[in-house]
Amino acid sequence: MLTFDRPTLLFVHSHASRQLDVVMLVVTWLGSRYILFPLDALLIVVFLLRQNRKSAAPFLVAAVLGAALLDFIAKHVFARIRPHLWDSIAPELTYSFPSGHAINSITMVAAIIFICRNKQWRTLIAIFGACYVLFVAMSRLYLGVHYPSDILGGWLVSLAWVNLLTVAFKRNREF
Repeated sequence: MLTFDRPTLLFVHSHASRQLDVVMLVVTWLGSRYILFPLDALLIVVFLLRQNRKSAAPFLVAAVLGAALLDFIAKHVFARIRPHLWDSIAPELTYSFPSGHAINSITMVAAIIFICRNKQWRTLIAIFGACYVLFVAMSRLYLGVHYPSDILGGWLVSLAWVNLLTVAFKRNREF
């Protein structure tokens, strides 16, 4: 645990309420693999059906599956126990580091930003995507199932992965 992990979690928890419980449960569900993986699959199909965007599909597949694999491997390598500073209303049973919600949400947003060619759309996706990623991360802290360093670690792993793919796909002239 890093020095800022515990105080940050306790601060977030000090603002808990029944109304926020409901909001955060919905937000965390919107950042779960049950929502993100079907959405990713839908986007892959859309890219495959568009003649001029077929190269985007393998990029998105590599981004999503690679990030999920990195999450799985890192969780088992680090085997970090989840925080238990209070009884969570949405307890988790897997390891804590890195946050899968953080990895999966930012992977999708970063990959779509890279794929999008239209500068105006890219800006809108970046703004709304950043809000989405931040809300999902906040929900994980609010629910007490991740340390802030789990979130930061997930973001760093994901962004490194998507950037590596970006370089590889550009080098191979896939885009």
